[in-house]
Amino acid sequence: MKTIINIPEIRDALKEYKNLKRIANKSRNRLNTLFKKYDFVNKVYSETVGDTELEEVICELLNSIGYNAKQPTENRNFDVIASYLGNKLGIEVKNTKNIVGENELLQASKYLLRNLNTNNKLNALIIWNNARTDQGFDNFRIEDARNHNYGILTTSELLKGFFKLKSQRIDINTFNQIIRSIGLIEFSEKEIEKVESSVTER
Repeated sequence: MKTIINIPEIRDALKEYKNLKRIANKSRNRLNTLFKKYDFVNKVYSETVGDTELEEVICELLNSIGYNAKQPTENRNFDVIASYLGNKLGIEVKNTKNIVGENELLQASKYLLRNLNTNNKLNALIIWNNARTDQGFDNFRIEDARNHNYGILTTSELLKGFFKLKSQRIDINTFNQIIRSIGLIEFSEKEIEKVESSVTER
């Protein structure tokens, strides 16, 4: 017995619906995969992320853009060691409720010297999760960083650089050069232009 589905208009519409549903399911699965892949973005700048988890998600972020980042097994070292094209970066991660104390920032200088003494040459960087206060580093902390040869970076600024890289407004070499700077690290247009023009002049 023939049913309403045998009407050509309905049969064609049903076929189109099933095809669109299949495409929608495929798109939804791809979207879910991408949400899982980039889940770290929501945690890098978060008021609730834990100390160890913050170190892990910073590793994930850096690995996702081409770095080889991992957490050392030794406690008396940087929280994260990341490398890109032979350039090593020792990262100390801070997840304090208020701005990081001046003496606490000097920990990067201590670990930097400790690594240099073992011929492990790297740049030192402190990344502070400033989600709870939404403030930046003051002039005293910036001057200390310059004087003691390490960089200071907020997680909000790290995400700014990450998004500029993902949207192809900068390339990985520019990102790498900026993140290895001394003093306050910013992914501002002025800083990007300075880095890119120095590359062009060579």
